[in-house]
Amino acid sequence: MQGKPDQDPVVRDPGRLWNLLLLIPIVLPLCPFLFNTKDPELFGFPFFYWFQLLLLPVLVIVTVAVYHLTKRRS
Repeated sequence: MQGKPDQDPVVRDPGRLWNLLLLIPIVLPLCPFLFNTKDPELFGFPFFYWFQLLLLPVLVIVTVAVYHLTKRRS
């Protein structure tokens, strides 16, 4: 016997930690107390609306970055 099956070495993927960045697009929009205010306004839009619109490209960039950092090369 070469070894016990319950003692298999744990293979850790260093790219797995990049997945924690996905918590930003999940958790940040769920915290409206961070951006639930009217001031400052931008082009007549209250902060609540333009901050969410600003978050969209940032969250897309984070998602694309995590995808590219964790995809397997063939």
